[in-house]
Amino acid sequence: MEPPSYPRIWQCVDTIVGYAIAALNSLHRWLVVLAGLLGKVLGPIGFLSTVVRDTLSLSSSLTNLTNRLIW
Repeated sequence: MEPPSYPRIWQCVDTIVGYAIAALNSLHRWLVVLAGLLGKVLGPIGFLSTVVRDTLSLSSSLTNLTNRLIW
C-alpha cells in the first residue's frame, strides 16, 4: 500500500500561511493580496461558466456560495 499523498491539503495550508503573512504588511505583500482577490472574483465566474456549459450542476452552487462569497 502506498503512503497517502495529500497535495491539496498542503496547497490550502500554503494559501492560509500566505494570507497570514500578507495580513502583517499588506502594502508590501500586495501581490499576495491581489492573488487572493482575483481568486475570490474569478472563482464564481468560472463556476458560472461551468454551469452554463452543463459541465457542473447548479445544485453544487451552495458549496460555491459558502466557500467564495461568505468567506
